[in-house]
Amino acid sequence: MKLLWVCKSLALARRLNISLGTNKNKRTQETSDIDDRTMHEIYAHPFLKSVMAGVASMRCSYNPVDNTYTCENDRAMNDIIEREYGFQGSGVSSTHMHPGLVVDRILEHIRPFRPSLNWILHQDSPSYPSFNFDAFKTDSEEINRHVDVQADHWKLVRTIGAASTVLLKNTNNALPLESSLRSLVTVGSDGGPGRAGPNAFVDQGGDVGVLMMGWGSGTANFTSLGNGDRNNLTAWHNGDNLVLAVAAQNNNTIVVVHSVGPLILELWIDHPNVTVLLWAGLQGEEAGHSIADVLFSDFNLLGKLPHTTMRDLADYSAQRIIGGHSQDIITILYTEGFKIDYQHFDTKNIMLQYEFSFRLSYMAFSYSNLKITKLPSTD
Repeated sequence: MKLLWVCKSLALARRLNISLGTNKNKRTQETSDIDDRTMHEIYAHPFLKSVMAGVASMRCSYNPVDNTYTCENDRAMNDIIEREYGFQGSGVSSTHMHPGLVVDRILEHIRPFRPSLNWILHQDSPSYPSFNFDAFKTDSEEINRHVDVQADHWKLVRTIGAASTVLLKNTNNALPLESSLRSLVTVGSDGGPGRAGPNAFVDQGGDVGVLMMGWGSGTANFTSLGNGDRNNLTAWHNGDNLVLAVAAQNNNTIVVVHSVGPLILELWIDHPNVTVLLWAGLQGEEAGHSIADVLFSDFNLLGKLPHTTMRDLADYSAQRIIGGHSQDIITILYTEGFKIDYQHFDTKNIMLQYEFSFRLSYMAFSYSNLKITKLPSTD
């Protein structure tokens, strides 16, 4: 059997008008305008869960919410986060604050900073270790002690990478592969090592090699591999046409997708020669081993799709909003309220590509000898 394995780092941007978050287009110049109920029950709810879990510090976003930059937004930062949720930790500001408020707001955030570190993180304890690294100066010998804390964590990373992979298509049981497979060809961004090394891009903001984490200030350094976010619903590096070109030449094409969210798959998902679609997400630096474990059935597929995938860009409730002059603030109206994701699709009766939590597995099962028993009435 000859098999062609198309490995693509296919990725997507987060929804571009996320409350208390950021976006790629005018990320500091868009105001997310949300009604009170939707704010509380959808967009602020994860922050409540974070407070309940004992989070020590929060950072407000770059963009305004309801026409006021989040760092100076009394409703978001004081009414909701502090008074309603009882958050007693510290706040980290973004770079966007009205000049007249800078001193007062900085003092307001500094006051609880030290108590929160002691109360939540116990940094006043004699046993709390001293700082031993500077993430911005990794080569500095003055601070960095280069303490190796990795142990055998790579095993867990590999296991999680395999366990989170989702099987979306498996025509004629093309997977798992037999160990006696004679020919295997890899094509695409994942097909070889990145040309720039594991940590060549600031905040992992590159687009070569395998995609293993989103980019930005929340990233970490790798020891062996290196990649970023998306700002659309199509594949990087002309990926859709690559899949079509490969499938035109091979009748057993496996597509492996590394992505931060859904993609439009309509151009090739129903191609008869695309026999397998593996949704690998962001697997970290053990991505290669994790995929191999899945392909050869060393790990049964258990992952479920964490989002809904649609057939057309217009099917999604939120669309990208662009335009405006350089100094304009773009208003993003959350008029859809609660009708997001499956509620939007159900309301509009839109046919899905893959629903939330969809998955296939290598395991087979069937129902037999079914019996229906009528229960007595409890009236």
